[in-house]
Amino acid sequence: MTGINFKWVALGLSLILPGLGQAACNRVRRGIGVFILAVVLSSVGHFGLSTPLLEVIITGAAAWDAYHVAQGDEIPIKDPFAERL
Repeated sequence: MTGINFKWVALGLSLILPGLGQAACNRVRRGIGVFILAVVLSSVGHFGLSTPLLEVIITGAAAWDAYHVAQGDEIPIKDPFAERL
């Protein structure tokens, strides 16, 4: 992308839909994992435990992770599907 810093685009995409920024950075499995985690944590609201603050924290954490993935210094998360050496 010319003239646009992609880390901010990734952050914005994850603010729209958690995991979308990671997927845009070619980290599709990580993006799917973030999305599933966000859905599971958000569905806690069906039990009356979810709050708007929890939703902001979940979305913010996904956006923060997407920013760092786009920057190249992603937080190491163990991939359960990776082959063991």
